[in-house]
Amino acid sequence: MFSFSKLSASMALLAAAPYVSASSHMIMGGLTPIAYERVDSIVNPGTVSSHVHSIMGASNFNQNSNYSSLRDAECTSVPFQTVDHSAYWAPSIYYQDQDSHSFSLMPTSFNIYYFFDRNGPNETVHAFPAGLKMLAGSPVRDTYNASNFADQAVSFMCLDYSGALNNNPAYDERQDINFPDVNACVDGIRYQIFFPMCWDGVNLDTADHKSHMAYPIDNYNGGSCPSSHPVNLVGLFFEMLVPVSGYNYWGQGAYVLASGDPTGLAFHGDFQNGWDVDVLQDAVDNCHNMNGVITACQVLAPYIDEAQAAACTLDSDVVNENVGLNGSPLVALPGCNPVRTDFSTPATCPNAAAVPNFQPTTPPLSAGWTDVGCIVEATNARALTGATMSAPNMTLNVCAGFCQSKGFKLAGVEYGDECYCGNSFSNGASATTVPSDQCNVACAGNPVYAKCGGPDRLELLQFGGAPAVSASVAVASSSAASVPASTVAVPSSVVPSSAASTASVDTSGIVSSIIASASSVVPSVASSIVASASVVSSPVVASASVSSIASAPGVSSPASVPVAPTSTQILLQQTSSAAAPISTASAGTWVASGCSVDGPARALTGFSYTDSNLTTASCIATCASKGFYIAGVEFSSECYCGNSFSNNLGQLQTDNHCYMSCSGDMSTNCGGTWSMNIFKKQTAAKRSKHFGRQHHRLSNSF
Repeated sequence: MFSFSKLSASMALLAAAPYVSASSHMIMGGLTPIAYERVDSIVNPGTVSSHVHSIMGASNFNQNSNYSSLRDAECTSVPFQTVDHSAYWAPSIYYQDQDSHSFSLMPTSFNIYYFFDRNGPNETVHAFPAGLKMLAGSPVRDTYNASNFADQAVSFMCLDYSGALNNNPAYDERQDINFPDVNACVDGIRYQIFFPMCWDGVNLDTADHKSHMAYPIDNYNGGSCPSSHPVNLVGLFFEMLVPVSGYNYWGQGAYVLASGDPTGLAFHGDFQNGWDVDVLQDAVDNCHNMNGVITACQVLAPYIDEAQAAACTLDSDVVNENVGLNGSPLVALPGCNPVRTDFSTPATCPNAAAVPNFQPTTPPLSAGWTDVGCIVEATNARALTGATMSAPNMTLNVCAGFCQSKGFKLAGVEYGDECYCGNSFSNGASATTVPSDQCNVACAGNPVYAKCGGPDRLELLQFGGAPAVSASVAVASSSAASVPASTVAVPSSVVPSSAASTASVDTSGIVSSIIASASSVVPSVASSIVASASVVSSPVVASASVSSIASAPGVSSPASVPVAPTSTQILLQQTSSAAAPISTASAGTWVASGCSVDGPARALTGFSYTDSNLTTASCIATCASKGFYIAGVEFSSECYCGNSFSNNLGQLQTDNHCYMSCSGDMSTNCGGTWSMNIFKKQTAAKRSKHFGRQHHRLSNSF
């Protein structure tokens, strides 16, 4: 009953378009980039591009991508595996500090719309032809022509779901981001761009990347095609959502596109087709009642694999430069892109750095180590009980180095920033692997380009060639002999960037720093950790009375935590900032459990309601009164209850997806579009192994 509310903000744009039924469209929502880098295979093929882009789609996308290579990608970050290996990208956006004029990469998410019915009378809609490339907008536009459809196709929305700005024409959709008070857009700003949909029928690309395409005669977003471009293609529309909270808008120049534009006029989008053309055409011809929901298209539904989309990472080389992913401000935008409003002449940068080269996204494993794959954590205990630590710069090599320093041959990374060691498996665990998409949580030390296990899933590493075996040692009870364990929470400063760059992206070059010391990572990481903390080096399970992750190995995460992720690419697994318990008189003790993905089928199906005065406390109290152990608040005014997640939904995602203020408490967030702030009831008998600790977060929540 609530699923259509998610489309309400988007339906307004449909009303203005001619010849349109609101049902024949689908939305790939909540997409997070698979890469942030200076690559543009359309405008700058074969080399480093002029400015940073946020990229979604095929895992092998690179500066030389073509239709054939995209079709060969192993996975894609969008839901339609095997059939849509397209690449989608738009300029990244940076926050410029008013005083220092430094730049911080801002977190963004994207919605990508496909329209199957934007054609004029007596026109047939065609799938994108194989090899099509197209560009909408311009990276050097600095004026607005109200009579030009190409200019009209770029627009901006001020988002405030509380309704405070309703009926205020100053905050209506506009062609730049200079709203009267951008900070009043409490739920963010949405950059929007509609691609041309009329093709000349001959050229898959042209020198300016535009002449082979045109907007319809009637409107930029629908209608009859001109005779010069008679082939009506699928309508394509991007939304880029940018948060305002935490990024005080002090005036023009606060939010800057990667090209140096502070107005938004130079916002643009690129599309390189990687679809199976026959499948897309089948969908165009036969899917007519989707109402935005991708699963409602019977042609495409069999190809949806949200788990694979969430686990998909870029496997091609990336530009070897710091674009701001480590959270540290940059002194200048990457490339030669000074902040300016006049793009009539090319920018000059006499002190610009040399053009960087390309390097792998992740270093090879340390010598002697192999990646076995993704395995299941032991039931109600730990699979590897020898030693453990957590680190805000966790990578596979950091964990391998730590375990090797303690004399162990097995290492497992879990939940993004946890490392477990042993020489054999305990508590029924084994080396039997499960699909790799179940290890879907980003590595804390390389959050965009690497995965480090998942909820109750270990990415298993092995030193040497000896087969991993299960141990016969049972879980130690409180009365059995046991040794207290200590969890080592390794601060980022413990591993110096000069000695263990594989542990962190916190260096001037995201890739070169990782590669530079790959051969020395084991001794340098190990010595730094040993000097800083004590660790259990005996494979004996600790007493469950010790309050730490390592000291409670007999407690697993709640069974309600699912293992299959959703269409949102998970860049960083984390909980709410302090994860402080929440108590109400009747609800017991609840703990904030992060921002989770929802969908039309619903993650929590026990009970739901809407409330124009919703607060997190009122939702929790309602769910508790009905006997549920999980509560989720969404889209400002919706509450959902359940005891477990359903429909392959509920996976954690970055907190910036839960950005909407609660309808009853503007100081607190209540989810977002297809995103829920989750709260779980805690009991003395069973507590999450992740309870009571703050997960690593980058300053910009990538």
